[in-house]
Amino acid sequence: MLLDSYAVNDDANGPVIAGLAIGIAFVLGFSIFGYMAVCGGSGAQYSAVSLEQIVGFSDMAAYGTVVNVELVAPSKTDSSGTTYREFQTLVTILTDAYLFDKNGKYPAFITFSDSGSGCVSVLKSTLPGHSCGAQYNKGERSLFFIYDLDGSWGSSGFSSKFEIIEDDNGEKYLQSISNKGRDISPIPLALYEQQVKGLIT
Repeated sequence: MLLDSYAVNDDANGPVIAGLAIGIAFVLGFSIFGYMAVCGGSGAQYSAVSLEQIVGFSDMAAYGTVVNVELVAPSKTDSSGTTYREFQTLVTILTDAYLFDKNGKYPAFITFSDSGSGCVSVLKSTLPGHSCGAQYNKGERSLFFIYDLDGSWGSSGFSSKFEIIEDDNGEKYLQSISNKGRDISPIPLALYEQQVKGLIT
């Protein structure tokens, strides 16, 4: 009898239960999205960045080889006074060519931080990485756009690190995570350099 009664109630309340399930899923999804936006997770909060914007906020653009990579997690405090740890990748590159240096110094070695590695939030949840975080490997050579970050150097690997790709004919191209994620084909290296230099002259 109890089983029959449950079956009847389930049919009658099916739309209500389904509605509640959808509502709960929406709330959880929204909460997770909000959390990821704060902690640097992937999501729709990332928008396309134009070349003009990249050149505009960058202090230098350098070709370099990664010589050291280190993951650190400094403690930070948000506007509400909540303390959290943000994972940062400290990257040191040995430069070999510059497209520009607005300070005119052209350093041989540059160490910069990239915060696109996730964080440990007040929820004690860890995001060790995400689809918008750049990967840095010792020995790799790429083009890096770097900016002044409160007296130190910073970079957003998501849109400001361009991997060098060479095709079977020896032609070189540049590709960023941002462009790859939006299905934008790699850009011919020579054309990109020309466009960048056109923006700073």
